[in-house]
Amino acid sequence: MAVRVRDVSEPTPTNPPRPGVAARTRRRSAGPTVKVTITVPAEVLERAKTLVRKGHARSLSDYISEALAAQVAADEGEGGLDEFLDQLDAELGPPSEADFAWARAALGL
Repeated sequence: MAVRVRDVSEPTPTNPPRPGVAARTRRRSAGPTVKVTITVPAEVLERAKTLVRKGHARSLSDYISEALAAQVAADEGEGGLDEFLDQLDAELGPPSEADFAWARAALGL
């Protein structure tokens, strides 16, 4: 099987950063990429293409790569809810008893 590998650490003249595209979508892996073929439901693909056209990513490949990286991180336990809550606690302090009382009342518990 032939594998084509290219360095995508720098934007190319054919794929420059687009105005209005969020900085997070311009982040590129410093490592090589590998071309793959995948099968996805047609509706999901069309929705992803629409989001790319709206500027959520520079390309469909970037969009899918970022989604895959996020899923891998979540499956490996990185960046999960616990980490998010720990960050909130570090920034704002842990919830007080008044916070818990409010939450219980809001949830009807």
